[in-house]
This record gives sequence, C-alpha cells and structure tokens, in this order.
Amino acid sequence: MINSRSRALQSPKQIQKKRNKLIITSSLIFLCSIIFIILIILFFRLAFLQISNIIVNGNPTIAFSEIENETYLTFNGEYLNIIPRSSSIFYSKSKIEKNLIDKFKKIDSLNIKQKGISTLEINIKEKETVAVVCDGFHDDDLQSADQKCYSVDKNGYVFEESVILSESVYPHYYIDLSKNTNIIGSNFIDNKMFLDLQNFINIIQNSHISVIGILIGENDQYELYVRNKDNTEAVVYFDNKNPLEKLANNFVLFWNDAMAKKKNPTVPIFDYINLKFGNNIFYATK
Repeated sequence: MINSRSRALQSPKQIQKKRNKLIITSSLIFLCSIIFIILIILFFRLAFLQISNIIVNGNPTIAFSEIENETYLTFNGEYLNIIPRSSSIFYSKSKIEKNLIDKFKKIDSLNIKQKGISTLEINIKEKETVAVVCDGFHDDDLQSADQKCYSVDKNGYVFEESVILSESVYPHYYIDLSKNTNIIGSNFIDNKMFLDLQNFINIIQNSHISVIGILIGENDQYELYVRNKDNTEAVVYFDNKNPLEKLANNFVLFWNDAMAKKKNPTVPIFDYINLKFGNNIFYATK
C-alpha cells in the first residue's frame, strides 16, 4: 500500500531522471565492454605475441626454406576475423604437423615445441630408405637412365624419387607401375607382403649371398636376382604358395650345399634356380 502510494507521488520529472541515469549507466557499461574487447584484440595482435621465428632440428634433407614457408602458410588468416592464426597463444600445432607431413612425404615423424614467446622448434625425423622400387623389368648391371625408381621405407611406403643408381646399396623391387602413376605417398604393394619379402631377402643376405633385387610379376609370381661367385647374375623363381621364410631357408641350404668344395670340385655358376616345387629344387647352370 505504501509502495503504490510512493510510486504515485513520484513526478514525471523524477521518473525521467531515473530513466536517463539507467541509460547512461548502461551506455557506459557497453562502451567499457567494447573498449575492453578492442584492447584484448589489440593485445593479441601485438608483434611480440606472434610466431616470427622457426628452428628446424634433426638435419633433414628437406630445405629449411621449404619447411619454413609451409609452416608460415598455416598462419594465414585469422580466427573469427579477429585473432591472427600466427598468435603464439592460439596457433594450431596439429595443423602445422598435418600440413608438413602431407606436403613432405619424406617426414617420418615430427615434434613441435614452443621456445619462448615467438619461436617454434620443429624436430623432424625423416624416413630411412630400406629398398628401392623401380618401374619395369630388371636389366643386367645398373638400371637404365630413363627408368623411374623410388625410395621405400621399412613399411613399403614410397616417399620420394630415388637418385640411387647402384643396386648394391639397397635391394631393388621391379614392378609395373603404369597403372599407378602417382605412387609417391602410398605403399607399392601390400604391407604384409612387403615385410615378408624383406624378411625373405634378409635371411638370404645373412647367409652371405648377394641379393640384387626382386621382380614382382602377375599372379604372385616372383623372380629373385642373386650374384654368382663369378659376379654374374642368377634368377631364382618362386611364388607365395609356400611360406617365404621356408623358401628362403630351403634356398640357403641348397646354395650352401652347392658351394661346398668337399662335394663339388668347381663352384657352380647358376643360370636359374626354381623354388616353386617345395623341397624339390630345380636349376640350370651356365
């Protein structure tokens, strides 16, 4: 009853005065909020808060300028058209990692750390070549100059064109790549099969037999190229109907037995050896 009477006694002038005060207070709060937001934006745009320096560790063969340029590309633009993507507080580490790995297939892994306010340290580990895959067939001696070859890592992943010309450095795989013109950035054969073939080669090499490479033919047919004692080449025919580890061990036993001087007065020079018939091994000498 008293409150109703009090409101009734207020003059229109007093009511307008209170309304104006409310408007002024609200306007000041709004203005202060805008100023605060602007100051925050200006703060995040300060030069010393932007990533401006990049350090690359790991001695990668990729040019530093290429890594640097690709990293800075991820800083283009702004978040919500307000905060720079180069902000040392809001930059996207995951985006930098993804862009670098997508761009440079040779990168095996990388780690990004922030040093200080404006410096990024990128630690790069590159893929190691364990084999080379070449398009086409195997020729005697070195690969022809126009033959396309690519470096392969431990998982059979192709990551760059190979400039390696000597077949004595890494085992070579020969395969028809005409249907796969963009082989870089993919596995040239099934991962498990590659690992089996690598194990097959390792068993043979560990027995001091010089392996040159393997031709991967159609319908799971393969040709292994090895060096005879006179440095000529012998072809070893095999398939995957039997476990490759078993075939490798059978071949090593056959080879060592053939090279034993007690049984053979002269060391045989093989033309071919056929492992397709299990424990029965057929061969021809030159």
